[in-house]
Amino acid sequence: MKARFVCLANSRKYNERCIAGIELREKSDGNYAVIKDGEIPKWIRPVSTCDHGEVPESQVSGISICDIVEIEIKNTCPNSFQTENVHYSSLKKVGSIALKNSNLNHFADKIHPKIFGNKGRAVCRDVIDDIDYSLMLLKPDSFEIKEQEYDEQDDIQLRGVFDYKGFKYNLPITDLSFLERYPKNNTLLSNLFLTISLGGEFRGWHYKLIAGIIITKE
Repeated sequence: MKARFVCLANSRKYNERCIAGIELREKSDGNYAVIKDGEIPKWIRPVSTCDHGEVPESQVSGISICDIVEIEIKNTCPNSFQTENVHYSSLKKVGSIALKNSNLNHFADKIHPKIFGNKGRAVCRDVIDDIDYSLMLLKPDSFEIKEQEYDEQDDIQLRGVFDYKGFKYNLPITDLSFLERYPKNNTLLSNLFLTISLGGEFRGWHYKLIAGIIITKE
């Protein structure tokens, strides 16, 4: 089955890639409409048969945030709260959307007051069964970047600190293209949207990640 989605997450995963986006329906006038699951935009996350579902870099090297991707879906393969997962036989870029607030607003989550049910950095495995989604696009009320050392080698991790619906979050940034151009464009931190992803279990917790930073041009 063929489907199309706008790419809103593009991160590194086990030295390969993880992409995801919201499904679109092409209208008779050539424009696109957002497909929804109830009141929430419907997400698609292509996964491979590799151990962690990572997508080979060679298959998605030309795909960037806000590109429209055509995917041939072999079957859906939800994994616990990661209900968006699908196996695929092919992926290709077929277009893109303009980086405008008016476009991105169509994809933003307007239902959940907290990110994956709480205001912390992660969701405990004891309550993960209460979560039935692992991706959301949001527009933060404020956003700044902080650098943080995270291991004995003094490696630096970039984290996004932002306010959303009255709560403050501090989450690691995994957006591949953003990490590659930081710090040259680190002043462009207003007028943006964030894609937040919920990762697999690590020491009893599922951590929240900033998998996409989309800086709009209006």
